[in-house]
Amino acid sequence: MGSPLPKGLFFTSQCITLVNAEGTIISAHIKPIQLWPDLSIKWVNIEGALNIPLGANEPLYLTKNQPKEALKRVDWVKQTNNKLIISTNNGDVSFNVNEFLRANVAEQVDVLANIDIESHSLLITSKPTNVHTEYEVVFTNLQQPLLCKIKQTAEISLVQAEASSSSADASTTATKQSNPYLKNMDAIKVHANIVVYYADTAILTNIGVHNSNAIVHHNGQWDLGNEHSVKVKRLAIKLAYAGTQQQAQWLATSEKLNQQDEQQHPAQEQPQSFESFELVQYSSGGQHWNSENHVASNNNVNLKHKGALGQLVLANSTQEIQEDRPSPLIIILLDEKELSIFPQHFWQKYPSGISSNSTETIIDFADKRSECDVELQPGEIKSHHLSFSVGKAHTKAGLKISNHYVLNTENLEQSQANPFINDHLHGHPLMPVINGEGDVDWLHKRELVDEFGWRNFGDLYADHEAAEYKGSGIFVSHYNNQYDPLLGFVKQWLVTQNPTFKMLADDLFDHIINIDIYHTKHDKPEYNQGLFWHTDHYVPAKTATHRTYSEHQETGVYMDHAGGGGPGAHHCYSSGLALYYLMTGDERAKQATIGLGQWMQNIYEGDATLLGIILRLKNANHITLPFTDKLLFGKGTGIVRNIFTNKYPLDRGTGNYVNVLLDCFETTLQKSHFEQAEYVILNTISENDDISTRNFEDIENTWFYVVFLQAVAKYLAIVGQQTSLKSTQFVNLHKVQAIHNAFIHYVGWMAANEQHYLANKAVLEYPNDTWTGQDLRKVHVLLCGYELTNNPQMLSKAAQLIDVVYPALLTSKESTYTRIQALIMQNYVSQDSIKGSFKDLQPILKEHKQKLTSEGKSAKLLINKSYLSRVGAFLKDYSIKNEINMLCVRIPAVKKVLKR
Repeated sequence: MGSPLPKGLFFTSQCITLVNAEGTIISAHIKPIQLWPDLSIKWVNIEGALNIPLGANEPLYLTKNQPKEALKRVDWVKQTNNKLIISTNNGDVSFNVNEFLRANVAEQVDVLANIDIESHSLLITSKPTNVHTEYEVVFTNLQQPLLCKIKQTAEISLVQAEASSSSADASTTATKQSNPYLKNMDAIKVHANIVVYYADTAILTNIGVHNSNAIVHHNGQWDLGNEHSVKVKRLAIKLAYAGTQQQAQWLATSEKLNQQDEQQHPAQEQPQSFESFELVQYSSGGQHWNSENHVASNNNVNLKHKGALGQLVLANSTQEIQEDRPSPLIIILLDEKELSIFPQHFWQKYPSGISSNSTETIIDFADKRSECDVELQPGEIKSHHLSFSVGKAHTKAGLKISNHYVLNTENLEQSQANPFINDHLHGHPLMPVINGEGDVDWLHKRELVDEFGWRNFGDLYADHEAAEYKGSGIFVSHYNNQYDPLLGFVKQWLVTQNPTFKMLADDLFDHIINIDIYHTKHDKPEYNQGLFWHTDHYVPAKTATHRTYSEHQETGVYMDHAGGGGPGAHHCYSSGLALYYLMTGDERAKQATIGLGQWMQNIYEGDATLLGIILRLKNANHITLPFTDKLLFGKGTGIVRNIFTNKYPLDRGTGNYVNVLLDCFETTLQKSHFEQAEYVILNTISENDDISTRNFEDIENTWFYVVFLQAVAKYLAIVGQQTSLKSTQFVNLHKVQAIHNAFIHYVGWMAANEQHYLANKAVLEYPNDTWTGQDLRKVHVLLCGYELTNNPQMLSKAAQLIDVVYPALLTSKESTYTRIQALIMQNYVSQDSIKGSFKDLQPILKEHKQKLTSEGKSAKLLINKSYLSRVGAFLKDYSIKNEINMLCVRIPAVKKVLKR
């Protein structure tokens, strides 16, 4: 887990240890992952193996513990030629660095991965090639062995596998000829992230398959069955123990609603010994196991059975198994050791299967016996966790990362590392709405639509879309992290210390990182690495899964209904990923945040091509034919920086852009992200703006200016953290002052003019309580403005809104909807929670105000580039090769002509 630290308390040169209340040192690695400007540690990641009973409430502490003598590391990991040998307490674990997931454990268990891919009805069983292996040895801060992390990547080449296949007969040739898309597809990527623990020889493995190809576009619709999809027929890990097995035991606890972990349900069944055993998870086993949530590319639900079916062969009999939700633990008693095997989320991320006998156990995360297609759409990743041990970790608790811990809220308060998130939120008036019936509401919603299966698990049910649904059955709509519920769940976990919110965050993160981000570099720059929208409003998702639009959906459903599109700037939510990285140290969250930042830069700054400039002119919606109102290039998105004035639109897309740049800065501390955020802000608003021209009375089309102001408030809070009266080298005070003045200018207008949204129902297309949830943004901005200025009008307006908004949300029947819940979690603050967020900024601005005024420099002159300079920069970086590449990406006909 991660922990924030106060400025100036710990430094990287010190030995920091984890201790209990008695001062006993706990084996752990304390890794700084973020620093304060004075180079003291702002965030640490704590990783270790704790021998603490489930449910125990034992406080742990970080302390400085400088050793009296030099510490020596144990040389326990060695690489010789193609072997990586890890010496643990229970024997050696050796990996072949040139083969994908090939290992031997304690000289008794061989580990081997088997992956089969199908593309256009052609089965590929090629062995992964281009294997790359890297590893990191992790010691405790007292230099004792802790764990070793191994990362492997490899490829499965579709074309090469076809050419070398022994079954390349006439039918195969016909398949190739009838599927021309195959030759344009990149190799399928595979990965394995493995952690080997020294103490118990517990091995935690994440194995995944990534379809890195771009989708074949069809009018902006993103349906299952795309030409560049592949089907995973096998994603298996085999543990072989030939000649040594004495007895095998199977233990499975059937999990029902709310039976999510062993802390709630520690009791275990008595294990059964068997000679052989097999189990296939066909579906979730829930009440709605065959819901429309699980349609395949043919728009039908093809699931065969409820739950899991299997067979247990005993010494004198055969026992049929039928369980809805098994959570299996296999125990193999070897000659001298005990092999424990635990596939995590076995039923939740079906289809999956187990086969076990006297020589091997196979865990398959795409078991073809289920007859359930595992279609990996372009840009998607399918990943699973398998844990096993040949030591003492023969319980589930010893075979997975623990969620049974919380961060003391005093850490948040004392560190002041999280602007606007602190212990003052614990007694917030809206907390009863968020927590519901002890957070069961979120788990209950999973059941309503059966949010299970490898693609669906972790996602949230967009139940607000079904509010006016009059038909029969379940209205299926996918939420896809709108308004950042990942941030909300982590925030709630920190504030309430309820570990269920951490579980919800883990599940949602797994879904976002695998399914909801478009993991490709081969599509349009404004799509690559982007976050997909929720599925379309007011219509069932059909085969769109998490890709916005489907060919099966109705058209003309609501005002300005588009019916097609892809990842867009108005749906970029990165703060949950950034905070998740700080709280867990998961590098995938960090890289996803950086990827979203690059994606947003591609959207707003262009792709450095002439075609890109034309597209920006089209999307600007202000280039008309002479003497007419007709758009020269046709109607565009409007989400673009003006190519002539260099101004950004004042909308939530630009707000999201500033926010993700700040998140990138927080996770990397790269100054370029911070400076780009300043550049965008200063080219969007100014203290000299005539706000009456912004047309804010047109709420439907301008409400999101408040999203932008929230991002500016975040910038000002970060500036306060990054500087002090003694040192202002990091920031340009001219820019800070200009941004501060512009922010206060707009907040002052809000204090004088804003109302709660539903006071103007007549101008709203759908006047529901989603607008009431959005009002919380205004409260946030007004309280920030008051904290910066002590302007009583700002505090008064915030109080007026609170008096209307809080009672409305506490009594509204709509407050249980996912969208409103996410809005509340993302945006609820209090005067006390904001108090002090700008305390380091205010004296700096006051101290330097006279100096800034006397110099008379405009921050815009410091950052705004002239039109000619921008043309010069474009020509300097222009590339004919890049132009041709983008033509091929954007216009398939060009790609065909050029035969690329």
